[in-house]
Amino acid sequence: MNIADRIMLALYAVIIAIVSLFIVVFSTGGISPDTMSAYVNQARGSWEIILAAVVMLIISIRFLIAGMNVGATREITLYIGDEGSVRVSLSALRKFMEQAALQVRGVHTVKVRVTTEGDLIKAKVFAGVLPEANIPETSRILQKKIKDNVRDTVGREVSDIQVLFNTISYEAKSKHRLD
Repeated sequence: MNIADRIMLALYAVIIAIVSLFIVVFSTGGISPDTMSAYVNQARGSWEIILAAVVMLIISIRFLIAGMNVGATREITLYIGDEGSVRVSLSALRKFMEQAALQVRGVHTVKVRVTTEGDLIKAKVFAGVLPEANIPETSRILQKKIKDNVRDTVGREVSDIQVLFNTISYEAKSKHRLD
């Protein structure tokens, strides 16, 4: 979610909260029907109200589209030839990257989020690491391992790999040891 989406979401949440509060106050008798009727009659035809409604409609449509992932690429084309094309799904690529990351010493849990921008493949890696691991060195090895494996198997470069170690734990010490 980019910064513009976050700003829209915050604005949307504040407006919905205000409208909800207004409805609760009206429903409990805090605002009389006569006052409500007078406010609605005063607001009718107001360009500010129309503009606010249009903005809310646009934000709602944007969130609907984002929520349904309309336009999101679910596969990447690797090759187009005379006989046809070769594609790989992003979920297969994600699982492949997770398996590669688990081969790195000191890493015990991994989740990968794969995105594409045109022909570029980007990955965000959420990993758990053992306390004995050197985090800067482990992250460099992790990034290199994923990039090399994807390049060798898929034939495409991964343009950006962001690593977030979200767990430092002794949990998997028996499974993966640092030598």
